[in-house]
Amino acid sequence: INQRLGTISPNLKIKKVADLLSRTPLISIKQSDRAIEAFHLMATKDVNGVAVLDESGCLVDNISSRDLRGIGTNGQDFGNLFLTAKTFKEIVRQKFPRIAPKCMYENKKKVPGKPVCVHRNATFEAVIKKMDDGNLHRIYVVDSFTPCKPIGVVTQTDILRAVLNFYVNSVPELKVDRELPPAIQVNFLKSATPPRSGANTPVSIRSSGTDFEFVSF
Repeated sequence: INQRLGTISPNLKIKKVADLLSRTPLISIKQSDRAIEAFHLMATKDVNGVAVLDESGCLVDNISSRDLRGIGTNGQDFGNLFLTAKTFKEIVRQKFPRIAPKCMYENKKKVPGKPVCVHRNATFEAVIKKMDDGNLHRIYVVDSFTPCKPIGVVTQTDILRAVLNFYVNSVPELKVDRELPPAIQVNFLKSATPPRSGANTPVSIRSSGTDFEFVSF
């Protein structure tokens, strides 16, 4: 989306991040809790990441499903799950200092040393630009940076939903399957011109979790 930011309506760019907060309540653990508790919450709450807070409730880290690589490809380091969330993340960052394998990106960015946050008054455009920096899947929203206590989270799914809903409400001819998420499907009628496709060409947009598939028929 960041690569096509210039094509997005200015009215959407200036929307406040408070309007984009995820439908899923903020899920968190304390940094002194065991890492396995974070993954248990992900499984039971159907989310891909949880905030890690210190004893005063300030945001200090983030654990996501991607951090499962910290137990090793064969589970040889399974015992790491019983370490504190703080220690577990330190181990993961030491083992995997880059966001993605070298084969995936020409310019590999380091894993952020702390979770990325935005103020609730930040704009949609600002969130898009931050999320594009480092292959981030979620950004936490705060009322204040001192102290940095999260009030919500914006995920990639929330960003896509905001774009779809904005244009759905702007184009009456657009039909939408309202079951969001995990399945998102948008069908453009032949009377509407789908983006980056020829006229009279239906387009389907589907999402499962944070993986999006754009298919032109």
